Amino acid sequence: MRTVTEFPGVVLRQVIGARSTIVAAGTTADEEIQAKLGEQFKVDGERLTHLLKAVSLTTEKADSIARVRVFAGEDETKMPKGVHKEGEFYYLVEFVPVPVKAEKHDRSKDRDGKGKGKHGGKKGGRGGRDGNDRGGRNSKDGRRDQRPEGGPAAQTSASPTPRPAIKPVSAS
Repeated sequence: MRTVTEFPGVVLRQVIGARSTIVAAGTTADEEIQAKLGEQFKVDGERLTHLLKAVSLTTEKADSIARVRVFAGEDETKMPKGVHKEGEFYYLVEFVPVPVKAEKHDRSKDRDGKGKGKHGGKKGGRGGRDGNDRGGRNSKDGRRDQRPEGGPAAQTSASPTPRPAIKPVSAS
């Protein structure tokens, strides 16, 4: 198995576009189309023949072509899967993987899909240790719970104890 030539997908898409333009202009003879494409892309001889065959193999899926490789060889068993045989040459069309569209995720459902929401379906947040406390609110009147006396709310706003001033040492 020997690689004869290869054509990138960009070139194949350009040739497909140029070919459709030539046909739209009124040229119908294959020899004329082949000659005009050869002049436009500066390809001739056997390479032009391979290019036109590659274009004919890839016209339907032109947007997803990565490249077409042309092989020469006698043993078909050593050729990669999916090759197209034309005479003594094999054409392997390689496609760009198309990304699979992801399904839309419903954010209102949790991982189990039961629709419990962000915090397991409990109203008022996570709550206290026993689950009865609702996020720091007093259940009787709706006001915030008072902090214990030793907590930060109990500290006075007096300034901290002053630090002693540092005096420079005089050289004596």
